[in-house]
Amino acid sequence: MLDKLNIDSALSKDKKVNIVLEYAQKICDDVFKNRFENSELSNYKYDLCEAENELGLEKELISQLIEDYITQIFKANDTFKNLLSSIYEKNCVDKQIKLDELHDLAHKNLGVVRNLHIKDAQILINDLMTKHNDLNHLKDCVKALQACAFKLNPEYAFNTLSLIKLKKTL
Repeated sequence: MLDKLNIDSALSKDKKVNIVLEYAQKICDDVFKNRFENSELSNYKYDLCEAENELGLEKELISQLIEDYITQIFKANDTFKNLLSSIYEKNCVDKQIKLDELHDLAHKNLGVVRNLHIKDAQILINDLMTKHNDLNHLKDCVKALQACAFKLNPEYAFNTLSLIKLKKTL
C-alpha cells in the first residue's frame, strides 16, 4: 500500500499516517460501494467493545490480537496477489491447487476476523474463498483487505508497512 503512494519524506510521521489512512478509506469506499453496492461497510468502524464483550477478553489483549492480524494480512498480501496471478495465467496447469491454496489462506484469516468480529474483513475474505470467477473482484478484495486492516490501527499498520517495505529493499 505504501508503494502506491508518493509521500513526501519531509512530512511528519503523523501526516504520513493520515495520508495513508485517507487512501485506505478511499479504497474501502470504492470497493464496498462499487463491488458490493454496500455503502454501510465503506464507512465501517471496528468496535473493540463488541469483541471484548463476545470473547470476554481485556481490551489490551484484543488490541494485541488486532495488531497480530494486521501484520498477518500485510504479510499475506503478496501471497494473495501471487496466487491470483498464477490462477488466471493462460497456461496454469495446477489451477485447482492454486485455488485450494487461496482458499486455505483466506480460511486461515477468516477464523481470526470472525473471532475478532471484524465485519468488513469477513465479507472480503468470504469472497476470496468463494468468488473465483472474477479476477478483478478478487484483486479488489485483496487491496481492500489490506486497507481495512490499516484502518484498524493506523499508526501500528504504518510502522508495519514501513518495515515490510524496508525488508524488501535489503
